[in-house]
Amino acid sequence: MALGTALPAAADSVSNISLSASDGIDVSNDFPSALAFTTGGNAGGYTLQSITLKNRASNSLQRHFPDVSLRASAAGVPGSSLATMSQPTGSLDIYLRNDAYICSTGCELAANTTYFVVVVPQRTSPIYWAQNTSGNETNTPATAGWSIADVAKYRSGSSWLDEDPAAAKLMTVTYVFPTLTASDITSSGATLTLANHTGNWYYKADTGPDTACSSSAVTGSTKSLTGLTARTAYTYTAYSDSACATVIAAAPAFTTLATLASSSVTDSGATLTIGSHTGNWYYKADKAPDNTCSSTAVTGTTKTLTGLSSHTSYTYTAYSDSGCSTLLASAPAFTTLATLSISPAQSYANEGQVNAQVVRVTRPETPVPTSDVTVTLTSSGDTDAVTIDKTTCTFTAAGARTCNVALTIQDDADYAEETVTISGTASGGGYGGSIGSAVVNIADNDGITLSATSVALTEGGGNGTFTVRLVGQPTEDVTATLTSQDITKATVSPASLTFTSGNYSTAQTVTLTPVDDADGSHETLLAYVQANGGGYGSLAAVL
Repeated sequence: MALGTALPAAADSVSNISLSASDGIDVSNDFPSALAFTTGGNAGGYTLQSITLKNRASNSLQRHFPDVSLRASAAGVPGSSLATMSQPTGSLDIYLRNDAYICSTGCELAANTTYFVVVVPQRTSPIYWAQNTSGNETNTPATAGWSIADVAKYRSGSSWLDEDPAAAKLMTVTYVFPTLTASDITSSGATLTLANHTGNWYYKADTGPDTACSSSAVTGSTKSLTGLTARTAYTYTAYSDSACATVIAAAPAFTTLATLASSSVTDSGATLTIGSHTGNWYYKADKAPDNTCSSTAVTGTTKTLTGLSSHTSYTYTAYSDSGCSTLLASAPAFTTLATLSISPAQSYANEGQVNAQVVRVTRPETPVPTSDVTVTLTSSGDTDAVTIDKTTCTFTAAGARTCNVALTIQDDADYAEETVTISGTASGGGYGGSIGSAVVNIADNDGITLSATSVALTEGGGNGTFTVRLVGQPTEDVTATLTSQDITKATVSPASLTFTSGNYSTAQTVTLTPVDDADGSHETLLAYVQANGGGYGSLAAVL
């Protein structure tokens, strides 16, 4: 075979090229050569892939490849041209070799039909010796009903004559069977692919919407099928004519998939629903947390998914076996809802503060809302201690990405610390789910009296102090626990104070000791005094 030629894999052939060879007549424009072959009995016909000839150049200067064509048989001689074969790359050799000529269009061969391979050189002078069999030998073996003629022909003037002495050209005819397959099978469609066929074709099925011959020809190799019924078996056949009378190939039967759909999609979950299926099933997704086959079977038609990531695309598939190897259905990809956030997670306020903006709802930069996003705010805990200035925040595609919620802290007469939790739920515009919560700790201003609300300290300098006493007589001993917001900046001593019904009104001293660090910046932090017991549950802070 000449360098640069390529034959398709998995092809069949009929050949006499291995028989002994001798130089035939000079092949020139005056004496074109032809050799017939007859196809086998496959009802769907065949597709010609290539013709391989054994030949050699007649001298070192004349090395041009001839034109090789496929022709119909007309009364036992070459008739109309059906296909022109592409030439090998390179040039002829004065030594014997096999050269393959590839067929790309017009290559369909009917069953039990005779065709001619015609060789026409590009120059008038002898170009090469087309090798003949030695004597009148029959090709061996005859492949699947195929055969190669025993006697070649040459053209003299307008007539085709048998070569004398009688001999056949050495030739291999390589062909493939057209095949029809179904792929990309879904619950309502599939794709038909007709391979090894280059012409137009028609199709029909044994059931469903395509039981009649297709009204128009398929011009390529594939056809997308639609309108099929879930979990139904179909057999499709390809034909060469608009009446669907001449079969090209039949596809193996295939069964459409069940249906699988996602619904109730939130920021962290969804519901899968399988249809047209009555047995158990398993599932997996293209990413965590369900990227491995489910460990237990789903016994009903629905499965609730949890633990998904927000604003993430997922594709789920259903299977009939615990190894997730037999596909039942595939759901269209869905994207979980995006989420907003609320901050700070913890904050502190004193009784009597008005419009303290301590809570902020924030929308991420992406995704941009597809419509207005509404966040509904609720409060829980000691709700009578706080009033919020709004119960909803609305976010638009072009609007601000933050919403401040102002809180008014009520001043009551008890000694207890209050805690209020602000939460929110988002909806609309591709957003949803909980935004989290912000806890507001409210220091009581009645139960504990501090001598100062702030103490200035200098790194490496002296200590600072303030005093603590209780306002009212406790019913039993009260322990006041002292803590620093950041012990790497300042420490508090002692760790606790004890007040009794006898000394509750006597001020006790607390010492603040600064810590010298190397950052060179000015810092602000809180020291907390937490009183518990004896009817007290109060919190106060020194800045």
